[in-house]
Parts: sequence; structure tokens; C-alpha cells
Amino acid sequence: AESIRDEKIAKIYELYQEELRRQNSMDFDDLLLKMVEVMEIPEILEELQERFRYVLVDEYQDTNQVQYQIIRLLSQKYENICCTGDPDQSIYGWRGANIQNILRFESDFPHCKIVKLEQNYRSTKAILEAASQLISFNTMRKEKDLFTENPEGHPIEIQRAFNEKEESRIIAEKVRRWIRDGIPPSEIAVFYRINSLSRNIEEYFRYANIPYTIVGGVAFYQRMEIKDILAYAKLIQNPYDQASFLRIVNTPKRGIGKKTIEEFESFCHSQRYSYLEGLKELDGATLSSRAKKGLERFGMIMERLEGLPQYPVSLFLKEIIEIIDYRSYLVNKYEGEEKDSKLKNLEELLVAAQEYDETYQDGNLQEFLERVALMSDIDGWNHSEKVTLMTLHASKGLEFEGVIIAGLEDGLLPHSLNKDSEKNEEEERRLLYVGITRAKKRLMLTYTQQRSMWGRIDYRNPSPFLDELASKRKRTSKKISTWEKLEKEFLS
Repeated sequence: AESIRDEKIAKIYELYQEELRRQNSMDFDDLLLKMVEVMEIPEILEELQERFRYVLVDEYQDTNQVQYQIIRLLSQKYENICCTGDPDQSIYGWRGANIQNILRFESDFPHCKIVKLEQNYRSTKAILEAASQLISFNTMRKEKDLFTENPEGHPIEIQRAFNEKEESRIIAEKVRRWIRDGIPPSEIAVFYRINSLSRNIEEYFRYANIPYTIVGGVAFYQRMEIKDILAYAKLIQNPYDQASFLRIVNTPKRGIGKKTIEEFESFCHSQRYSYLEGLKELDGATLSSRAKKGLERFGMIMERLEGLPQYPVSLFLKEIIEIIDYRSYLVNKYEGEEKDSKLKNLEELLVAAQEYDETYQDGNLQEFLERVALMSDIDGWNHSEKVTLMTLHASKGLEFEGVIIAGLEDGLLPHSLNKDSEKNEEEERRLLYVGITRAKKRLMLTYTQQRSMWGRIDYRNPSPFLDELASKRKRTSKKISTWEKLEKEFLS
């Protein structure tokens, strides 16, 4: 470890791994790390190489070091590997992606053939030229000459606002104008670097009666009532699942207090019981008679659930809801719209499970839970007749007729935490590049002179990326354009 902080993090990691083993669980990173460990066994590696003689990898620029090892090990025998990717769209360095994986592809596979897909079918010439101009300031990339046969299109708009409220008003007015011009709301998106920037935009959208949806809000499977029901199913699948046990042991209320839960956990650990085994062996636990009664009631419920068929999944989840009388729990705890919303969410969960049953007739509960765990914000996105609000990171892979990118200020984009090195600043530039290239026909960028953040008013400078967009030169030039020139070139 390089510092005291690193030492503490290393210790926390050891304790975390120990707790995962105790709960008979793995996190997503473990799925990759354990795969590499298994592939280090020669017999297993040979079997996998024979089984998967052809390897195809999408979004290769987003692979991390462990994924890179897996790909290399799988393909090293036959070298039948096809990778697609764009170094200019590598925006996940903060979660371990290594852009060098794609930059050194030719040296890893010296006999490879490189095919450049340089024709753009999405954006207008104006949008594509601006994106190409911006990304030309990066050095860690593969040179390519993008072109399109689409028309020149509307000029890019850059709007300066006094503060975030005026910025939100400008955005709302622009969206309403685009809708009047015939662009469907579902074909309009507003991007931002950090989630907190959406609040003022939402307020002005509500004031202007603009229908909108947020990607990255409270996702369906993260809602309380959904997590409660799925926790019952998870504990049946993995009786060592501490998170699920703690969530449902007193939900709905059974009079089981924190001290009782701690004593029961200690009892299970000392006897090496799973939680479900411990519930069946309460006679051996040194608990008060009152504490045992609450746990016995919970144990009876879990034993009843254990005896049920787990497929179809929809019927199993319906049985859970009815056996624990969860609807009554919601009706008694909540009122009005909140109660109705939660009850509707339960029905939507059953609909989702039924769709799974119909699609995967040889499926099972464990596979359903795994699919739920892997759901992302985008998977749950309803691309209806609403304007979409989302972060720049969430926008990757999507496209819209009209795109607005808010908060183009130094410290936001590039983010203040990523200005410490050229490597990180290049990733911030790639992030803006990704946002710009989501636009098909219309693009507007906004920034403010001052913004309220973290309880104080900050005076803002425009993002240096705006100057790069206006510049007709590449990175080698020391001179920069003035703001008057920038606005004259782009403001419409």
C-alpha cells in the first residue's frame, strides 16, 4: 500500500471479501476475477478455447484489465477474434475501463485487419464537423476521417445564461419550439454531467407543461416494495444472504427488534447455520421467549415459501405477496397517490415476471433474479412521448433528433475532479463528444455565468471545450478564439 488510506482500503477489501464468502455470494467483479482464476487451469483453458474458437467483442474500448485477460486467454490459441469499438467513445475509465486495450490491439494481434467505419448515417454535417473538431484535441486516439452524406443542417446553438434558472427557462423554451416545429417529444433529450443539474430543468418543464422522463432516477427494481418482495425470493435462493434477511425479517412488522436480530445472527454464525437453518433450530438459541415467538412466525412463513414451486416465477411471487399479506401492509402504512403507486408497482412486478415466464418457458427463479440484478437504468427506460433527461454517461448508444447539453462550464465539464491529468481531461472531452454525436438534426449547448451549487453561488467560466469547438485549429495551436468570435460562429 502506498499510504495509510490505501492500507485502510486494502483492509476493508479483505473484510468485504470475507463477508462475501460467508454469505456464499459474489459481486459482479468477482464473476470476472473468478473466471480468470479458473482459466489459469490448463485443462479448463484448453476446453474453453476449443469450445469458443471464435470470439466477438462489442464496445472493446470499454473493457477493463480483467476482461482483457479473459479475451486474450480465450483467443490466444486460434486468434479468431473480431472486436468493434471506438477509442473516441471510451468514457468509463472511472469504473476501470482501459482505453489502452483498444489502442494496442494491433500489437496484441499483429495479423489483424483494421476496418474503419467512417461514414456517419446519423448526424448532419454541422454536428459531425463540430464533434470531429472537438475530439481532434485528444492525443490518445486512432485517427479517422468521419463524413456523412446528410445535409449541412441547422447550425449548432450555444446559449449563455445568467444562472441555472435562466438556463432552464432557455432549455424549456427551446424544447417547446422544437416540438412546435414537428419534432416528437420522444425525439428530444437533455443531457448533463451530474444528476443534480436536472432539478431546475424539471421545475421549468413542469411549469411549461412539457412531459418528461428521467433516466437514472429511482429505477423500478430499486423501489422499496419491489426490493421487499424480491428479498423473500432471494433468501429462499441463498439462505446465507444477509442483506435480504435483514430487509425482510421484520417486514411487514413482526415485533422483532434490532437486539433480537443481532443475537439471532450471532447464534447462526456460532453454529455455522444459514439464516433459514437457524430459524428451524431456535430451541438451541439463548433468546427470550418473546424474541423467539417473532422469529418463529417468520420461520413458519419462510418454511411455507420453501415448500412452494418456484416456477412459474409470477405465481411464486404472487404467493409471497399473499402469504405475507403485503398489500394490507402497504394499505395501512401509506395513503393517497403513494399507496396507489406502490400497489400498482406490485402488479407491474407480477406482469414483468409473467412476461419472463412466457419468454423463457424453461426458466427458473434464480435466472429471473439474476436478470433483475443485471438490469440497468436504460433497460427500464420507457421511450414514450416524453422528453428524456439523462446524464451524458447514460446517453451512450442512443440517438435523438434534438439534443441539448446543459452545464458546459469549467469544473462541470470537464469535471473538477478530472482536471488533474491530461488522461482524465481527455476522457471528459470524449464524454462531450459522445453527447454531441447523439444528435441527428438539432444541437444546443448551454452554460451559465453563475450557478448555485452545494449551498453557495459560484461564478462560472465557460468550458474550455466550447473554445475548442469554435477553433479552426488543432491542439498544436497556442491561440484560442475569443468568446465574441465563438458566439458569432455558433449562436443562432
